Amino acid sequence: MATMTIEAQEEKLVGLKALSEIFEIPLKVKSFQNDWILITYDLPNTKEGVKTRYEFLNKAKWLGAAQHTESVYLLPWTDRASMVALELAKSGKVYLWYTKVGDEQQAISLTETLDASLENRIIDLEKRVEKVLFHAKKDHVKQVRRMAESTWEKINGIGKAIMETGNETLASKLYQLIGSLKYAESLV
Repeated sequence: MATMTIEAQEEKLVGLKALSEIFEIPLKVKSFQNDWILITYDLPNTKEGVKTRYEFLNKAKWLGAAQHTESVYLLPWTDRASMVALELAKSGKVYLWYTKVGDEQQAISLTETLDASLENRIIDLEKRVEKVLFHAKKDHVKQVRRMAESTWEKINGIGKAIMETGNETLASKLYQLIGSLKYAESLV
């Protein structure tokens, strides 16, 4: 394996450093995630239960959760993931298992699953920002403002997840996406 120069390492970390400042999260760089939680839940089929399930699934998706089976999700163990589990527990039975993966290969594999999930969210955001830019070029001010507001919420969620996992490649992609959204907003 080739050794990376200090200059190349610094260049690779630019996006992660920028996101660290934007989201006010201390910079952490790691090649894989060791600490994981498995969340299982059973919510009642009531209006509150359905609402809670929807909110959980939306938040978990933007944290990079991987669905193991129905009502079973794997997430990196972060403060935000713990808070999502607590919110879920308000409406039903929730079980939370913690594991520290000792096998480096397994940790790398799980981290790759997480990164793939987060990358899919970035792809979703790229498509959304393209739509915002389209509307900005057509001078659809109200549409741009409405879409940009909800896009910033999603960027905020995934940005924190990326910072917590320390993936500099995803951080760089998200940083570019932030620039594109700011540009689109500047057009209206």
